[in-house]
Amino acid sequence: MRKKEFNGKLDVLSKDLEEKIKEKEDLENKKKEVVGKIEEYEKRLEELDKTKEEKGKLLLKGTKKELAQKARSFEEDVSKLQESVLSLNSEIDALNKKIEIIDQRKTEIKNNIENKTKEVEEHKKSIKELKDSRSKFRDELKALMTVEEKMTGKMKDLTIKRDQIYKKTVTIENELDKINTRIESYYDLISRAKYRLPTLEGSIKEFDEEIKLYNIELNESEKLPNVESLKDSIKVIEESMKELEPVNMRALEEYEHQSERKNKLDDDVKHLKDQKKNLEKLVTEITEKKTERFYEVFDAINKNFKSIYADLSEGGEAELIVENPENIFDSGLTIKARPRGKKILRLSALSGGEKSIASLAFIFAIQRYDPSPFYVLDEVDMFLDGINAETVSRMIKQNAQDSQFIMVSLRKVALKEANHVYGVTMTDNGISEMIGNIDPSTVSPKGEFKIQGGKTIGAA
Repeated sequence: MRKKEFNGKLDVLSKDLEEKIKEKEDLENKKKEVVGKIEEYEKRLEELDKTKEEKGKLLLKGTKKELAQKARSFEEDVSKLQESVLSLNSEIDALNKKIEIIDQRKTEIKNNIENKTKEVEEHKKSIKELKDSRSKFRDELKALMTVEEKMTGKMKDLTIKRDQIYKKTVTIENELDKINTRIESYYDLISRAKYRLPTLEGSIKEFDEEIKLYNIELNESEKLPNVESLKDSIKVIEESMKELEPVNMRALEEYEHQSERKNKLDDDVKHLKDQKKNLEKLVTEITEKKTERFYEVFDAINKNFKSIYADLSEGGEAELIVENPENIFDSGLTIKARPRGKKILRLSALSGGEKSIASLAFIFAIQRYDPSPFYVLDEVDMFLDGINAETVSRMIKQNAQDSQFIMVSLRKVALKEANHVYGVTMTDNGISEMIGNIDPSTVSPKGEFKIQGGKTIGAA
C-alpha cells in the first residue's frame, strides 16, 4: 500500500517537473521574442535619430513653424519608443525572475524526486523484509500446527497403548496372585505333610502290629497307605510345584518388562503434553498479537469514521461495531449511524442518500489511515441532495492533495471542485464521444458550461 502511495507521489512530482520545464522553455522563448523586439526598437531609434538629423538639416531650410511641428512629432516618436523599451526591459526583468523561480522550483522538485526515490527503495526493502518475515512465520506456524496434529495423534495412540499395557499388567498381576496363592497352598500342604509324616509312620507301625496281633484282615479300601506311597505323593506335589516355578519367573519378567514400557510411555505422554502446551502458548501469543494489531487499526479507522461522518452529515453521529468481539477474525462489521435529528439506525435501515454518506465516510476513514494513490468513484453522489453533494465534492478535493481521484458524476456541483473536467456525450449513432477538456475556471457557479466550435466557453 505504501509502495503504491510513493509511486503515485513520484508520478505527480515527475509531471510537475515536466510542466515546470515546459513553462521555463515557454518563458525563454518569450524572453527571446522580447529581446528581439528591444533590438528592433533600438534600431528604429537609431534610424529615427539619423532621420531626425537629416530632417533637421532639411527643415532648417523650411519655415520655423514646420520645423517645430516636425520636431515635436519626432520627439513624440522617440518618447514612445523609449517607453516601449523601458516596458520591455521591465518585462525581461520579470521574465528573468520567473525563470529563476522556476529553476529553483525545478531543483527542489528534482531533490524531492531523489528523496522520494530513496524512500521508495527503503520502503521496498522494508516491504520485502516484512513479506519474508510474514512468509517465514506462516511456514513456522503451519509446521507447528502440523507437529501439533501429529503429536496429538501420537499421544492418542500412546494413551491407547498405555491403557492396553495397563490392562495386560493388571491381568498378569491377577494371574501372579492366583499362582502365588496356589504355591502357598502347596507349600502349606507339604509343610503339614512333612510335619505329620513321622507321627503317621509311628501310627501306621502301631496299627500294623495290632492288626498282626489280633489277626485282623482288612479290605483293600480299609488298608492304610504305607509310608512309601505317602512319600511318593509328596514327591509328586513337589514336582508339580517345580513345574509352576518357570511360569512364575516368566510372569515376573513380563511384569517388569511391561512396567518399564509403561514408564517410558508415561514419559512420552508427559513430553507430548508439554509440547502441546508450548504450541498452544505460541498460538495464543500469535492470536493476541493479531488481535492487538486489529484493534489498533480498527480504533484508528473508527475514530476517523466518526469525525468524517460528523463533517459530511453536519453534526450526525456514527460508529463501527465488531459483531462478535469474542471471535473478531470470523466476525462481521456493523455500521451504525444517526443522521442529524434522527435516531441511531443500522446501515440497512438508512435512506439511499444517508447510506451514501455513511459509505463515503467509511472509505475516507480508511484513506485517511492508509491512503491509496489512486481512487475511482462512480456516481457516488447520485442519491445526495445538492448540499451534501457539494460537501462530498469539497472533501474529495481536500483528499486529492494526497491521492488522485477520478470521479464520474452527473451532478453540476461536482464540477466546481475538479482540477480537470472531461465532458462525454452520446452521438446519434450511440457511440460515446469526448467533447473536450473543460477548463474548470470557465464553469459557472451552477456548474454550467457551453461548447462552441469545439472550444470550451464559460456559461454567461
